[in-house]
Amino acid sequence: MIFYFSATGNSRWVAIQLAAKTRERLINITDALQGDCTYPLSEDESIGFIFPVHGWRTPKIIDQFIARLTIDISDRNSKKGIKPYCFVLLTAGDEIGQTLNYLHKDIKHNSSLNALYIQEVDAAFNIIMPESYIGLPGMNIDTTENQQKKYNNAKLQLQSIAEAIIKRQKGHFSLVKGPTPWLYSKVLGGIFKHVLVTDKYFKVDVNKCIRCGICTNACPVHNIEGGHGKTPTWKHNQQCLTCFACFHHCPKHAIDWGKMTQNKGQYFFK
Repeated sequence: MIFYFSATGNSRWVAIQLAAKTRERLINITDALQGDCTYPLSEDESIGFIFPVHGWRTPKIIDQFIARLTIDISDRNSKKGIKPYCFVLLTAGDEIGQTLNYLHKDIKHNSSLNALYIQEVDAAFNIIMPESYIGLPGMNIDTTENQQKKYNNAKLQLQSIAEAIIKRQKGHFSLVKGPTPWLYSKVLGGIFKHVLVTDKYFKVDVNKCIRCGICTNACPVHNIEGGHGKTPTWKHNQQCLTCFACFHHCPKHAIDWGKMTQNKGQYFFK
């Protein structure tokens, strides 16, 4: 059982590929949060999480989902009392910092996972995918050439990761934490969380906007009022992830986040 979150498609592609190779069922966290977040765990199933790193930490939506997640083990029959295999695969445009530490904090606060003797993941994997964060000076999407290189490397990594999961291998595999992971996650991540994760800077150029509703549908947290024939507006309800899915999916490049995203490229996994 693999729970995944994706905004611009990188983690979704990774999750689909990995689920096919491991024959694990796939659950979209965005959809899951519309329900009660209770899932049965059958015999021989593992528990996996796949999501992008946001500001060298777990995205807010991951924190919210794990807080609500309940695992029903009534179908495990003979394997009740046996700890299921648990893993995470983090996608990122570059370094992940101490994201794993923040995930473990979430897990340790989940009584359902703790009841299964899960307080940390058994295995952690990391795949570098094309960059999509464009909210700071000097940050932009990758060139087409670099995107292709990352795709090619990801395909190779996925095969070995799938084999490790099938064999229930344990450990941290090829995590790109960066030279100063504490600084990235604790200091810069704190600024990111408290200052940069906001929808208040989003604006739409009404002269470019064709009111197609694509941005509204692309938002993973349903934070945009709009739809076909309507000019999009952001709800300012504290749910925005600043994932820039709306920016990247706009067919007319009519959306900006203040001045930070002006003249920057668009990317989503096609």
